[in-house]
Amino acid sequence: YILETNAFPRESKFLKRLREASMVHP
Repeated sequence: YILETNAFPRESKFLKRLREASMVHP
């Protein structure tokens, strides 16, 4: 979803961080 990433770059970063945290803390 390129549009979503462009529309919400901050959200994308937040989601990425959340995924990382999820992987670290299963």
